[in-house]
Amino acid sequence: SGGALPTGAGAMLAALKRSGLEVMFANPGTTEMCLVAALDSKGGAGVRPVLCLHENVVTGAADGYGRVTGKSACCLLHLGVGLTNGAANLHNANRAMTPVIVIVGEMATWHRGKDAPLEMDISAVAKTVAGKVSLSLTPDQLEKDAAEAALFVREFRASHSRVAVLIAPHDCQRERVTGTARYEFKEGYDNKDRTPFERALLLQKAFSASPPSPSSTPAQSSSPVAASAITSALAILRGKRKTAILLGGSGLVDDEKYFDVG
Repeated sequence: SGGALPTGAGAMLAALKRSGLEVMFANPGTTEMCLVAALDSKGGAGVRPVLCLHENVVTGAADGYGRVTGKSACCLLHLGVGLTNGAANLHNANRAMTPVIVIVGEMATWHRGKDAPLEMDISAVAKTVAGKVSLSLTPDQLEKDAAEAALFVREFRASHSRVAVLIAPHDCQRERVTGTARYEFKEGYDNKDRTPFERALLLQKAFSASPPSPSSTPAQSSSPVAASAITSALAILRGKRKTAILLGGSGLVDDEKYFDVG
């Protein structure tokens, strides 16, 4: 009805939309039907779903999309088995520091620990290919974890993963949220004029969490490479030994905003 609060799936999708997410590559199953319904609703129209016929196509497409556009990509996978099927390209995305949000549907919370046929330790698997893993146990936490994952993948960290996995139990997707925190951080959450630390403060304030200390925030720098480093590299290249050049991250693009650095 008009005044009803959104479901956990709807609130999660809305948080991702507000972060700037445009596309979701998906290979859903029964535990993701609430998210599919949210994507199909009027409120989900801002995120374009792309159906893929295998999980490794899902994760490979997300990795490629993130690398080419510099925008956050998103995957929707079915349970732990879907995550393991797509793990190879998530490993590639992890190593390439591609910004990817991975939503993994999970059985209802009351099935956890009951040895269901497809039950596995999704968190343990996810930690091998992601820098941030969240298991949401309430509809409100789904929304909060989605917003935090969106911030995590957008911030550049040298030699650091930009893959975030969100584990979303079926009942948490279906039930409605109880709070209205989703509207508190809408303004400025994805404002490129703010520094990453300022955006982190805004996000944490929106969810009434204690603000992070500057010392815990990864250093951000968009300063040019030192002249001495360039001179040293030229000396090596002009030498007689065969030389290999490994380029990654912003070394592959000429736009420093690719990494949304402050």
